[in-house]
Amino acid sequence: MLRRALSRRPALPEGAFLAVNVSPAVLGSPEIDEVLQAGRPLTGVIVELTEHQPLSRSEDLAAVMAEIREAGGLIALDDIGAGYAGLRWLLTLGPDLIKIDRHFIDGIDQDEGKRSLVEMLGAFAGRIDAWALAEGIERQAELDVVRALGVPLGQGHLLGRPARRWDAQPEDHARRIRSAGTPRTGADRTVGPLAETAPTVSVQDVHGARAPGAELAVIVDGGGLPVGHIAPDGTPVLGGRSSLRVKASEAVSEVALRAMARPAHRRWDPVLCVDVAGRVTGIIRLERLITALAGRPSREEGSGEAVRLR
Repeated sequence: MLRRALSRRPALPEGAFLAVNVSPAVLGSPEIDEVLQAGRPLTGVIVELTEHQPLSRSEDLAAVMAEIREAGGLIALDDIGAGYAGLRWLLTLGPDLIKIDRHFIDGIDQDEGKRSLVEMLGAFAGRIDAWALAEGIERQAELDVVRALGVPLGQGHLLGRPARRWDAQPEDHARRIRSAGTPRTGADRTVGPLAETAPTVSVQDVHGARAPGAELAVIVDGGGLPVGHIAPDGTPVLGGRSSLRVKASEAVSEVALRAMARPAHRRWDPVLCVDVAGRVTGIIRLERLITALAGRPSREEGSGEAVRLR
């Protein structure tokens, strides 16, 4: 099934990602490893670790997860709150996507306890640079609540049912998701509309690729994932967390705080805006962040896209 799923990636719409379920008990086995190796690069693939069995082998899992991420893939923990993983495994595994079990979404519009828990998980996800996803959204009231709580991604029968092919959202439904309740002014607005497109440079061609003073560029690896950027003076900025990566749904105030927490010599570098699969959707200049904090729209604002639910 995993092999068949990976073979369907060319049929995915632009900007979509493929999520595949794998039990932690078999992740790293020769059979699964062979399929994942054959599917490289794994850009746009999210491997979901299911919680139907107790999670163990933390060191082995961490090594396998590192290989998946090196190949461009991402890691999700599925059904958070319903299985064995708990908060300890969220901290240990550091997933890229946290899927909140449908039990906590069902009736969330009428249950303050569920609202508080989902809000907490969403805030935690943001702090570890992960995405929160609400499972089992079946009513409009549930969708409205999880959006109001800042959850950027969702799934459920209200948004789409299992089918042989991808069906786009009806336009009236999609318009409501894009528009309802999105912060529009000041520090509480999201950074997505501040993003602008930027050229990309392969990491293999980065040295000598540009002359000092040319426009900013994003450095990408063989899978198309960002590994750094080129500063206005032509200096490549590579490795680790050297380039700040944020989601389009994050608040301007939060991104500004993270940008100012960088080392002094990197503080005014651009911010990379990425989608849920880690692909660059644009860059955000610090000048635009400051303008947004002041509550004034940038003249060029509007080139970015809202992320899914928010």
